Amino acid sequence: MTKRRVAVFSLAAAAIAACSDYSPLDIPPRSGPPYLAIITRTEAPSGDAPQPGYRYRVTESSLSLGLDTTVAVAASDTVLLSVPPATYQVEIADLPPECRVQANATKQSAVLVAETNTAILRFVVFCRAQLVIENLTSGQQLDETFVYRIEGPDGAEQIGLIGANDTVIVGDLAPGRHAVRMGHVAENCEVVSDGGSSQSVRILPTGGADLAFRVACSDPAARPILRSAVASYRDGVNGFVLYATDPDRDIDRYFWDLTDCRRRSLIGDGGRTRGGLSGGRTGGRDSVVVIGWYELGLPDSVATAGCAAVRVVDKFGNSSGIIEAPLAPRPGSAPFPTRFNASFLDLVAIRTELEADDADGDFLGFFGTARLADGTLGPTDGRPDIGIFNTAGYLGTAVPDVPLGSGRPTFAAYQAVILYLFDRAGHFSRIEDADLFR
Repeated sequence: MTKRRVAVFSLAAAAIAACSDYSPLDIPPRSGPPYLAIITRTEAPSGDAPQPGYRYRVTESSLSLGLDTTVAVAASDTVLLSVPPATYQVEIADLPPECRVQANATKQSAVLVAETNTAILRFVVFCRAQLVIENLTSGQQLDETFVYRIEGPDGAEQIGLIGANDTVIVGDLAPGRHAVRMGHVAENCEVVSDGGSSQSVRILPTGGADLAFRVACSDPAARPILRSAVASYRDGVNGFVLYATDPDRDIDRYFWDLTDCRRRSLIGDGGRTRGGLSGGRTGGRDSVVVIGWYELGLPDSVATAGCAAVRVVDKFGNSSGIIEAPLAPRPGSAPFPTRFNASFLDLVAIRTELEADDADGDFLGFFGTARLADGTLGPTDGRPDIGIFNTAGYLGTAVPDVPLGSGRPTFAAYQAVILYLFDRAGHFSRIEDADLFR
């Protein structure tokens, strides 16, 4: 429980000069009711509140008593004034820039009559710390202590410690852009948040800046290894191929993001996650090849300057390192179909025939998708829905049948089958069959 000091002031009308500062020893004595109590509660939802001092200007509203004074107290003080019966207005001031009064009610009034014992005026002040740093650590064998370092636009630095899944409140920062780095990271841990171990934040005088670092820690003996990743981008689509191994044969999902090749996201939403690698053709294997696809719609000129950032994670949260695969065009050609047809099979399935080749002789497989009527797989938004066949794509040219009905979309919802053909270098081509009745 917070202890609150009570500062007792006595005010006599004939002895008070306008807008003067007083301490209890400066004011001629007056005791007894009525009393005017001023209580301020300071709250900071993000953590420890600043400990400012406040000034209260106390004014007798009619001015007939000539009472107009200012008292300065600590934020934790309760002020108790012995005053003559009258109507009083109290204004709170000198709040730090990161603090504000609830509903901007900086002025309040109270009426004290002779029979009154005590009138109470309450101010609620909300303060936002300049910077809140959060460390979100997950996985196995968590690192317990990290070091954060803040460098301001004026060259000033702050260094401190932050624990796993801990939060620190930072103040005394100059306004402007600051670089924040997370260091002293154990070898079995990886900073996986946007920007990696280095982020940038703008500090405002009004406070309210937040940064979150996400750290994935792993059991070194069980950690999956991302061996390689290749990627390309064309016509608004990012395609990639990753190769990973895992001694425990339990790779479960992968994380993907489009970055500037320096771990900073170009799409600004934390990237994407796809699960399901623990089943199907990649389930229970110590070595997996994953073909991935994301439709972004960014201009090729923007995306090809970036990278596809990927990592894989097992069922217990053990994570591989991150590879950023450049999207800049590379020599080589994309695969092409020599036979392709998708059609309804007795209206209970969609069967797709595929044969493909590659001028470079390195055809790998395909990623399968289907276009369905708007609202089939999600809310109606005016655009067709896209469903994917599986998470990992397929090696070779054997396309599985897509069942219809029995809790799945019926034939009436399907508009087209779309395949992305990949080679081992990450080049891909898009093919579509929108006539499923032949």
